[in-house]
Amino acid sequence: MKPNPRILQYGFLSVGVIAAAAAACLKLTQTPSAPRQQPIRPVKTLTVRSIDEAEMLMQTGEIQPRTETALGFQLGGKVIQRAVEVGETVTPGMVLAALDDSDVSNELRSAEADLNGAISLENQATLAHRRAADLLKISAISKADAEAADASFHAAVAKREAAESLVQAARQKKSYAILTALEEGIVTSVSANVGQVVSPGQSIVSIASRGEREAVFAVPEALIHLESTELPVEVLLASNPRVKTVGKVREVSPSADPDTRTFRVRVSLPEAPDEMPLGVSVQGKAMLPPRRTFLLPASSLTAVGGEPAVYVVQMTNSTLVRRPIKVSRFSKDVVSIAEGLSEGDIVVTAGVSKLRPNQTVKIEMEDTR
Repeated sequence: MKPNPRILQYGFLSVGVIAAAAAACLKLTQTPSAPRQQPIRPVKTLTVRSIDEAEMLMQTGEIQPRTETALGFQLGGKVIQRAVEVGETVTPGMVLAALDDSDVSNELRSAEADLNGAISLENQATLAHRRAADLLKISAISKADAEAADASFHAAVAKREAAESLVQAARQKKSYAILTALEEGIVTSVSANVGQVVSPGQSIVSIASRGEREAVFAVPEALIHLESTELPVEVLLASNPRVKTVGKVREVSPSADPDTRTFRVRVSLPEAPDEMPLGVSVQGKAMLPPRRTFLLPASSLTAVGGEPAVYVVQMTNSTLVRRPIKVSRFSKDVVSIAEGLSEGDIVVTAGVSKLRPNQTVKIEMEDTR
């Protein structure tokens, strides 16, 4: 017997209805899952309080002269004499070096010959001028002839004066071929040898003045915050700290050395002892005036954009804020914060590398340091 198609159709429909009802029932029985909450992280914190901190600066430097002069010839030529070496003491007027003065000597002789000729012409013009004046009195010559003699006389005088100026200039130029010391000092460098051809102004010998000495230090940028150059600096001899003196900051370089990125600080030493000669190593000590600062453990530091920062707990909602700070100094365990914090701020002191801004935290322990 063949099955009835209408019966098969109704059978399939019944199965579909039953399946749909079962799916709806299963969906109604399922409950939506709750969103997963981030755990509240316990942190160790410190409530910061500012203190007045006086900082001691210590730096190693060397003794240098306050003035050091590079001497050179005022004209070019060949060096025929160098009379000093590095380390020698010189006195005012002492010959340091000399040039071949053949050319300037010839110029001087030529100028002196011109002067002699000018003097002879002036003598002749003087006699002619006097004779013309006497003849004019007795009307032996015309007034025009007397005036011509007077003009010749004044022209001869002017030519003689010009020749004298040339002789003086030639003698001065000849003196430039001899290099002499201007004051007492010590030769710190020589940069020309006998036979060398030098140009005008080229450094030949450098002389360090025997006057006031200075201590010179290369100071890192972090220490360049001196509020007054009147700050006293104690300078001690590195090889013998019992030898010491006190000076004041005279100069702070406005720009850093391009190689070392340090700033040059010069401390004047008006009463430097004889045991501190030029070139010796010294140690400088200076106590800076007290400043308001915050001390934190080194474990508090993190960074934002390559700059130092700390995490501060916002007590209103127990979330973290990453706050940039300015560090004045630091050691292995403690950092001194100059800017970025306020009285009573709560700073996280441990585990900062695992924290993120706006993270909810719970204060578990107060740091007692």
